Amino acid sequence: MKTETGSLDWNGTKEVARKMSDSQLVGALADIRETLPVADANDREEGTDTGGVYRDEASVYHAELKRRGTTFEAAEAAELEAEAAEERWAEDCSEAGRLLPRAAELRAKIDCLEEELEEARLELGRLCNVPGC
Repeated sequence: MKTETGSLDWNGTKEVARKMSDSQLVGALADIRETLPVADANDREEGTDTGGVYRDEASVYHAELKRRGTTFEAAEAAELEAEAAEERWAEDCSEAGRLLPRAAELRAKIDCLEEELEEARLELGRLCNVPGC
């Protein structure tokens, strides 16, 4: 958040940061890191200090992560692990969805074979009731 003079609104930015999730803070910091080279180049050409405002904003986000007992790197790693777990879950669901029709087909065959087995047992029982069996 900027003030009318173009400097960082520290209190407003702190308030916003406290409402952000770790994932949102990581995303905001990643965006700042990506934007800084362009902002710095513009600052050199135009004599502005946008890069400095972004650095100030980043310091607020880093401080918020620290207050929560983590760092950008740790929060980013946790986010990447969560994304990887979500991808694995989606792959598992996809695999299960692919296997379900085959499982249903096999279940139907098993049911049919169980019926045939039961009929064969009944027939065997009838045959064994015949004298001399």
